[in-house]
Amino acid sequence: FCTLLVPMPGRFSLYCLSDGDEYLGDVAVRYVPCLADRKGAPATPSNLARVAGLEAGSSAYVQAFQGSLGEPIEGWLRLSGRSLFFEPSSDALPIVSFPLANVTLNRGDSNEEPAMGIKTNKLTLQLAHGKHHVHVPDHVAGAAIDHRFVGVGSNPLPRTFVSRVMVMVDANASGVAQRAQALHAIQEGCESAVPFSLSWLASALESVVTQMPVHRIAPLTQERGRLVLTTKALYFQPTFALSSVPFVRVPIADIQRLANRRVDFVDRAIEFAVREHGLGHRRHDKGASSAAPFSADSLFFFRFATAQERNAFVTGR
Repeated sequence: FCTLLVPMPGRFSLYCLSDGDEYLGDVAVRYVPCLADRKGAPATPSNLARVAGLEAGSSAYVQAFQGSLGEPIEGWLRLSGRSLFFEPSSDALPIVSFPLANVTLNRGDSNEEPAMGIKTNKLTLQLAHGKHHVHVPDHVAGAAIDHRFVGVGSNPLPRTFVSRVMVMVDANASGVAQRAQALHAIQEGCESAVPFSLSWLASALESVVTQMPVHRIAPLTQERGRLVLTTKALYFQPTFALSSVPFVRVPIADIQRLANRRVDFVDRAIEFAVREHGLGHRRHDKGASSAAPFSADSLFFFRFATAQERNAFVTGR
């Protein structure tokens, strides 16, 4: 059987990322919308007319969060190479995206380490008004606004996650090349810290042949991970899983064909066509093809760093 990734409850997915962006993990938090007026005083529902940036189109954000000004909202803080996302646990509130290029960290002193504050003059609302199918962003811009994230319960924010955010904020401020280097360093560090677990193998007769770091390429998304070849199956383990199942498993017997592919005009990728149950059987309809076509879900496309790594993986060396 083919084990697919099962999405965790929530609205966030890789489709929330901008084109070419990559996911870098998440943590449970409480978000405090610390809106302030032009004089620096905390905003309240009674003085929303003086909130910084309100005239510039931030009314959608204010309307969404005006009932929670200064109050913590539980949810998930998610990081990508270009943005920071807050996904409220309540579907009635939108996902808030903070482009890292516009973010300044309020680093604070040691007494504030359990929390993380940011200041930004730009954010985007996604999947607003509780509508799961709405992906058209509602942009908000204006004067810089403070936002604060604290741990859930008595737990502080993990230092590793806060450090990751700091690295990506600095990298986005430094340029595209620095951002790519920082992204690659974070991915490599996390991959080495979480190796492929032999407990995931389906039987004691199964053993690992080879494994390589890859990117799984799908329509509109890409995902970094580890591709593992065993004597029985092919596994893909995302570096930062957005799923309750930490890997994809495809039995070798279900792989119908494989082909070398190009990515960005470079021959360094491979495509697997996987037989799905109910597909691939001979059809008896008059004029029909002898084999059912492959659906988009039955194709797996992986990009390697080089053609040499791709070839070494295919040959099991």
